[in-house]
Amino acid sequence: MRHLRGKRLFRIVALGDQTITREEWRFDFSFPEADGHPNPNLWPDPILALRYAETMRDTLEARDPDNAGHYRDNYDEFASRIAALDAAIKTSIPTVPEGNRSCSPATIPGPTSPTVRASP
Repeated sequence: MRHLRGKRLFRIVALGDQTITREEWRFDFSFPEADGHPNPNLWPDPILALRYAETMRDTLEARDPDNAGHYRDNYDEFASRIAALDAAIKTSIPTVPEGNRSCSPATIPGPTSPTVRASP
């Protein structure tokens, strides 16, 4: 690991591990349960994306306290956008007939809110 004047220049933060519990892990065809590695793609779920941002904010604040206000302000702006997006998704999903709802393989739903698209 590279250092500068005794400080680490980088830190790897496992966002997924800090976002969901082992009980919430999702497996699919590309991440089979038998392999023991869950699907790491949590970002399609707005609420989980917000948890990613919380972890990044907290990590940055701890490593760079002089700029903590900046990280908090950016997080707050992002959180308000995520809240609006999540509300729009929850409002939009019921407008698609249940028989026309399907999950895109590229956007596997997270444990808190489904990612749904209308079928053609």
